[in-house]
Amino acid sequence: MEWEKRSAYVYIKTYNGKTETVYDKIKEFGNTIGVFMTSGNYDLVWWVDTQDVKDAYNWISQVRGWTEVEWTSTYQTYYGYRNETGYWEKPYIGWFKVRTKDFRTTYDEWQNSEWVGVATSITGDYDWICMFYGDTYEELYKYMYELKSKGYDYEYYPVLKSYWNTEYQQKWQEFTTAAYQTQN
Repeated sequence: MEWEKRSAYVYIKTYNGKTETVYDKIKEFGNTIGVFMTSGNYDLVWWVDTQDVKDAYNWISQVRGWTEVEWTSTYQTYYGYRNETGYWEKPYIGWFKVRTKDFRTTYDEWQNSEWVGVATSITGDYDWICMFYGDTYEELYKYMYELKSKGYDYEYYPVLKSYWNTEYQQKWQEFTTAAYQTQN
């Protein structure tokens, strides 16, 4: 499934010992598609449904005001692809920020990849935020090395704990289908 100009990714750094609290609070938002505890420079990756940049700003401003949050980094999506094969059921997932050499070819390649659950174009220092998945961490590492062999720059955030808003799956399907039909 493809979509345009809908959703944002928020990378969140929390104060020591506060990650679980922020994770639990974000799960309560009705427009949370998913939230993921990660290792690396950020403690959480939050995938939030937003209708536009102003809507994203309002949600992110709220979270940045929490005393548990040290800082955030936001990536509004431009367009994206979501694999419909049940990636939310895979035991191992990782979020990647990727800088590529050939923007469109990379996207076409990812749409046909068994590893890619989500690929979204973003503005900023990277071209893409992608979620890769597999049955083992070794599968994720294999794909990471494939990115490296192609000359891509990336940051990798292994997911330690994840929450998918399963009630949102149907809602997401409905509005992305409606938006796609409106555009065509």
